[in-house]
Amino acid sequence: MEDHSVIKKVVLITACAVGFLPNVFAAHCSAKIINNSNQPWTFTFDSGTDKENIYFKNTSCPRNGPCTIGAKESVFIDYTMEMQNIGGAVYIKDYLGHVESSNYDNTDAEGDIMSCPGIDGFYDDAVRANIPDFGYFTINKESWSYYKSNEI
Repeated sequence: MEDHSVIKKVVLITACAVGFLPNVFAAHCSAKIINNSNQPWTFTFDSGTDKENIYFKNTSCPRNGPCTIGAKESVFIDYTMEMQNIGGAVYIKDYLGHVESSNYDNTDAEGDIMSCPGIDGFYDDAVRANIPDFGYFTINKESWSYYKSNEI
């Protein structure tokens, strides 16, 4: 009888461990979108998979967006992935409707995993990527400046 109870416990513990296994390998990073401009900006993320999501904290925005960040507002974002890699593309639209995109990835040049993704950046400095830290976006202009220059 004792052998059966030990086997049942081992099976139960193994089943629980396997059930929680995907969460052990989950990647997570908290960052922020900071809009210092006097205009709204809209962010949409696309990872190409349903296993990765970006959540706009304390908003009614759907996961991955689109999410409009109002003038002079900031929104915390959480990058999540079932495995360790976080990556995809972000599309950012200014109030004039112009869209720019950039890739993001949490793998460094040596192939090591970083906690937060680095964003490749933008040709235009209206939105600064990785400022003040990896995964962050800081908006300093009213729109993509090569369409319309309005520094604040």
